[in-house]
Amino acid sequence: MNILLLEDEPAHAEAVRRALEASGLKAVVQVAGTLREYHEAVAARPPDIALLDMILPDGRALDVLTSLPDACPFPILIMTSYGNEQTAVMAMKAGALDYIVKSPESFDTMPHAVERALREWNVLQERKRAEEGLHKMEENYRRSLDGSPLGMRIVTAEGDTLYANKAILDLYGFESLKELNKTLLKDRYAPQNYAEHKNRKIQRQKADFPSESEIRIVRKNGEVCILQVFRKEVLWNGGKQHQALYLDITARKMAEERLIETLRLLRQAITSTIQVVGLMVEARDPYTAGHQQRTTILAEAIAREMGWPPEKIEGLHMAGLVHDVGKISIPAEILSKPTKLTPGEYELVKTHAERGYEILKDVDFPWPLAEIVYEHHERMDGSGYPRGLKGDDILMEARILSVSDTMEAMVSHRPYRPGQGVNTALAEVEKNKGILYDAAVAETCLKLFREKRFSFPARNFSY
Repeated sequence: MNILLLEDEPAHAEAVRRALEASGLKAVVQVAGTLREYHEAVAARPPDIALLDMILPDGRALDVLTSLPDACPFPILIMTSYGNEQTAVMAMKAGALDYIVKSPESFDTMPHAVERALREWNVLQERKRAEEGLHKMEENYRRSLDGSPLGMRIVTAEGDTLYANKAILDLYGFESLKELNKTLLKDRYAPQNYAEHKNRKIQRQKADFPSESEIRIVRKNGEVCILQVFRKEVLWNGGKQHQALYLDITARKMAEERLIETLRLLRQAITSTIQVVGLMVEARDPYTAGHQQRTTILAEAIAREMGWPPEKIEGLHMAGLVHDVGKISIPAEILSKPTKLTPGEYELVKTHAERGYEILKDVDFPWPLAEIVYEHHERMDGSGYPRGLKGDDILMEARILSVSDTMEAMVSHRPYRPGQGVNTALAEVEKNKGILYDAAVAETCLKLFREKRFSFPARNFSY
């Protein structure tokens, strides 16, 4: 270890040198008596540590510290025979690592002071390197943010902006971070989104905030811009802050909204077309007018009671409105015959399920309407028609229509018989629950009528 001792008193220098060389430090002590000799020694061979007397023939030791353009590359301990608290503070502020009052006792303990100073110096240097590394990482991070095409802000937990890159300033239409911070937060949000922002702020304070959200901001020129925001915790200037990343999705959202509106109009057109088809079928059979609508009403009620989602119920609704569309191919005189059908006529009527399937199968509906129509007369035990399907081979929509179709047909008047009443129809469903009809569907139907007082629209049938 190379120790540089700056001491103009030969006796003091010798005492310190002997104490250091006699210790376990394995030190080589170089002695300088003036500031000029000190600087020459440092230039020739920088020491591992320097011990400087405060008062020297050609100046003060503090001048060594205050004259340095940067931090000293090695630790310095200041020594003096006339120390006081004020001098100690001055030395430490100037950059000295420690301050020692010279005495015979301090000369003997000088090796311990040197060891302690070197340990502290190593700790400080390690911390400095870590801080410099962190600072370099933050600078690289900042440069990457500056050039990012995505909007970026660094914000505190309270929402104050510490940093904003050019992309986010451009999104808002601001010239600088100062202008962004000067604009009130409520003026940067669309009114409805500002209320949502306040709610998200409450969630953040509870440490339960979503990492992704969608906001609508108001640009400087008054335009509304839709942004997708991603938040995460980051280290910024040595403290934990939040990074907010902004993606402009205005064009995409507008296209989505146009598409949604187009789909709504298409769905509306499909609904209207299906309703017209259903009315065409019923126009040929005045005695069963309204049958498809009333069957559909009960089918939807069963599906809702069973917890079906709206989109599936909508498909069931469409299927219900046209489940007898195949009857358009059956002669009107058979449909409205006032007497019981012959076996041959009944077989002809039974073809309406397959005829309905043939009519609908090539139309690209959002729901399997053709299959539902095809299966609505199938039965759980395989005794139905036209294919004799069993159990799970039958679509659930068809199983619901099977029950609602039976109920409506039994309570309604027909040319060849009067309505048989709700109680009779319920008895039929209960008797064949799990046999002809799906057990869960049948049970739900019974519950609707007996517990929730469901009723068909009061038209063309008796109770």
